Amino acid sequence: GYGGTEAPAHAADYNVYSLAGDMLALLQHLGVSKAALVGHDHGANFGWTLALLHPSIFVCYVAMSVPYTGRAKVPLLAKLREVFGDEQRPETEPRYFYMLHHNLPCAAADYARGTREMFWALYGDHSDAAPAPVRSKHLFVDGRSEPMWRRLTQPRRLQPWISEAEVEYYIREYERNGWEGGLKWYCVFDIDWALTPQLDGKRLEQPVLFIAGARDDVL
Repeated sequence: GYGGTEAPAHAADYNVYSLAGDMLALLQHLGVSKAALVGHDHGANFGWTLALLHPSIFVCYVAMSVPYTGRAKVPLLAKLREVFGDEQRPETEPRYFYMLHHNLPCAAADYARGTREMFWALYGDHSDAAPAPVRSKHLFVDGRSEPMWRRLTQPRRLQPWISEAEVEYYIREYERNGWEGGLKWYCVFDIDWALTPQLDGKRLEQPVLFIAGARDDVL
């Protein structure tokens, strides 16, 4: 769903077994029977499950940013809706949480109207940034869902460790390929939970390394 990869239209096509099948097919195509696996952020979350499902193939795992917490007792999206409200029912005034916003049919369009602003918000220097356009804690403001980039302060310059050319590459790719595919990953959390009851209480058998930044917002 990202960059130049295929982006199926149906969220169910992003379930853990479809993605695992892609990974295993890629290794088979390359003639590789065992591999060291590395995953970051969403890829790290998927990587934990992949390592649990196929320990004889992915013989060690390096995860970045997202730790392993085990299989939850309840599905993630269901739990988030208990806490923040149902994003599919705007009349109930749900509070904003980015994962729930990403489940809205309009989420991709919300990001597409500010692709440049989103990447500048992600990679910009926030030390003297302009105020966030949206301050409300509600998901819907004046009848419209407001995405992440509208809720972050607006940087005037990038961080010193990334160049404008690099950020421009990301912007062009998302303007070309759209946001739909990547956001579908957020729509299958509960599907994946329902499909993997065998992972309840299961521990990773292979060596694992976890890496996270001291100022990582995920932690």
